[in-house]
Amino acid sequence: FRRLLRHCGFHLLKVLVIITSAKPKMNSETQFVTPQSNKNRRATKTETGELRIIGGQWKRSRLTFPLLDGVRPTPSRIRETLFNWLTGKILQRNCLDLFAGSGALGMEALSRGAETVWLVDQSKAICKSLQAHANRLGATKAKIIQGNAFL
Repeated sequence: FRRLLRHCGFHLLKVLVIITSAKPKMNSETQFVTPQSNKNRRATKTETGELRIIGGQWKRSRLTFPLLDGVRPTPSRIRETLFNWLTGKILQRNCLDLFAGSGALGMEALSRGAETVWLVDQSKAICKSLQAHANRLGATKAKIIQGNAFL
């Protein structure tokens, strides 16, 4: 990924790392409910979460994603604040969404005018979900990469 970063000339706008507890909870900001059971239980392939893109050309579009261990989308309030800060800086820029998970940040960036967004995640199920979002939204400038995001 280091060569990819150098080759594409990324402007690192903001890196958010959100570490959440393993406790199941309902969050009205992200509009999803994690399974209500013991914390050692893994989500099944059919369990999904849902969120919406806040602004840009795909405003109000819904994104679904598999509820896997450690996948927690960035809450809508945080995304809104982040993209309000970056309003003038994101247009026609390359963006990198490491640990993409739900794809909320990357798809939001594309929706608001980013040139190209690379979404990187280790999970095959997440990458399939991200590719499905890109196809449904017609996001030809979304590049999904399955791999370890640690450099």
